[in-house]
Amino acid sequence: MEPCWPKPGGVYAAEIGMIFTIQYCIVLTILPVVSSSTEHRGRARNPDIDARVLAVAGRHLATAGYEAMSLAAVAQEAGTTRQAVYRRWPGKASLAEAAVLAAADARTNAPSANPLDDLVAELADFQRGVSMPGRLSLAGTMLQESTAPELLARYRARVVAPRRRRLRAILEH
Repeated sequence: MEPCWPKPGGVYAAEIGMIFTIQYCIVLTILPVVSSSTEHRGRARNPDIDARVLAVAGRHLATAGYEAMSLAAVAQEAGTTRQAVYRRWPGKASLAEAAVLAAADARTNAPSANPLDDLVAELADFQRGVSMPGRLSLAGTMLQESTAPELLARYRARVVAPRRRRLRAILEH
């Protein structure tokens, strides 16, 4: 008789004389849970809450810093509940990261034929970004020793590194 090897949904039958033996193999495969921001159960989320929470979190980071930022205070000022905040961001670091990314200027323009114009445009974009209320102090907050190392790494990877790549590409042009 053949052994039953783990094959999903496998049904094996072996004849032994006049008796049939049926074996079922049940294989459980445990896959990691992958959360997708587009996949939600239940009622649709209100995007206004996201925008309000991100704006308030950005202000809190800019004025008081990462250490002093409280999810409860952010939720209260944004006019929502802590549970609504935690449904969207699992913790303080992820909310801070989202607030920083929301504040960062996403610029994907391709370089032009004139590197000097590109450099001036990139630097003007940077100046505009840090000149907005709370932006310069937000950048300063990310560079404090008290900022969580994983948040600092994500800030550098998602905000600082892309700007450096754009500047390098302009200068190498």
